[in-house]
Amino acid sequence: MLISLVFGKQPIRGRPAVNVGSYNHPVWYAQEHLRIVPYQPYTRPIPDDYTASMVKEACRSPELNRAYIEKEGLASLGFTPGNDAVAFVSHPALLGSRPN
Repeated sequence: MLISLVFGKQPIRGRPAVNVGSYNHPVWYAQEHLRIVPYQPYTRPIPDDYTASMVKEACRSPELNRAYIEKEGLASLGFTPGNDAVAFVSHPALLGSRPN
C-alpha cells in the first residue's frame, strides 16, 4: 500500500480517516491533515456536561459583554487599556425609544 505525503505530512498508520463530506458524498482525509477552525457552528446536540456553561455565556449582560470587548477584544487588536484610544458611547439614534 502506498502512503502519499499530503500537506507536508505523512498519514499515521492505524488512525481512522475522517469524513468531511456528506453521507451520500463522502470525502475522506487523514486526521493529521485536518485543522479545526475557530468559531465554526456546532450543529450537533451539546453534551449535558457543557450546556450549563454555554447557557451562562449566552446570558451575560450587555454591560459584561461590553467590558469583555473593551478589555480583551481591543487588546487583541493592539489597543492597551487606559490609553483612551477608543471610547464606547451610547448614541440616542441607535437606542431608539429605549431609555439609557
